[in-house]
Amino acid sequence: MTSSLLIKFVVSAFLSEFRQRFAGDVERVPCKNLWISSFIVVKVALMSDSDFQELTNDVRVFPGPRLFLVSGYDADEIESLSGFLEGIGYPGVPVKYCTASGLDSLLETVLSEEALEEPAGKGKLPTVMVFSGMTSADVQTVMGRFKECGLPRPIFATTTPTNLKFTVKTLLQHLLEEQRAAGIR
Repeated sequence: MTSSLLIKFVVSAFLSEFRQRFAGDVERVPCKNLWISSFIVVKVALMSDSDFQELTNDVRVFPGPRLFLVSGYDADEIESLSGFLEGIGYPGVPVKYCTASGLDSLLETVLSEEALEEPAGKGKLPTVMVFSGMTSADVQTVMGRFKECGLPRPIFATTTPTNLKFTVKTLLQHLLEEQRAAGIR
């Protein structure tokens, strides 16, 4: 079910922006754009699952320590990303990165330990940002403003009780599979 949860998250975030843009006026939707209609089809299919929940301004906090875990960025990009996040309201919130040796560790372990080596770097891992210890509002804020930082847009994900028990490698593989299944990028 984890893979469908991320797809639901991405589709929900997209549709939230979509609804704001078209204010519920379906007649104004530019249906000639296949990607919009495909997202609507995905949304309809996913809403039938009993565990679907749209991102809202829910104050519940995703599990884990409050931080961002990223992969696919080099050291300079991570520094730039940290500055961007600080500037939009996340000063002091650490930006941790995936290392080659951490790939076989559980996500919950990687989140709680200090990285002792350089990031695995650009091109070696998928570009991902995992939100840990944050709320849906935090996720929406960062996703909504991410293009301002000028870095490649990552696959966004949140921690869950289930994925905390995944190895980092397994989580990254699931995220890539979900991205492919949703036809994103």
